[in-house]
Amino acid sequence: MEEQTNKIQPLKFIRPDLFQVGAVFGAIAAIVCFLYIILLYTLDVNSFGRWKNVYFPIYGLFFAGGMTYFRLKRNNGRLLAPQGILIGVTLNIVASTLYGILLQLILSTKGIGATMLQRHSADLKRLLIEGREMIVESIGEAEYLKQIEGVEQLTPDVLAVDQAFGMLFLGFFLTFLFMLIIKKK
Repeated sequence: MEEQTNKIQPLKFIRPDLFQVGAVFGAIAAIVCFLYIILLYTLDVNSFGRWKNVYFPIYGLFFAGGMTYFRLKRNNGRLLAPQGILIGVTLNIVASTLYGILLQLILSTKGIGATMLQRHSADLKRLLIEGREMIVESIGEAEYLKQIEGVEQLTPDVLAVDQAFGMLFLGFFLTFLFMLIIKKK
């Protein structure tokens, strides 16, 4: 009787350059998005207000660029769905982690960080006060007062983690979006 051997074959689509492309594009994306936040600060705008959302397409360009670079330069014009997902997830994890660390570092400073935090806290409080009637109607007076108190006690750690997680969740959406757009059968 012939002896059967189970040979474990590695997954064909997992290659080290997938992670390398994702990590490099992720690091560059984090730095560019961080510099955009600093630019908003220098323009005397709330860095985490409505203008912050302009970095969504900037962040998306790095997903498109990373996947296109891998498809055209490293993989002979092909990008399989699992490869696009691995590049996107790697890019996303590296970018959101580095972005959170950079934000934590800048928000912990007394000059720039304190001003950014104070400006953001004031804008959040203003929005809560302007929408008081609707907010109290939906969550109650006691919870509303807790929200106001929470905004007043906003710390650099909380804001940095909040922004990093926001970028992380956006990145998962962008991963699947650009993987579907860029992959070629």
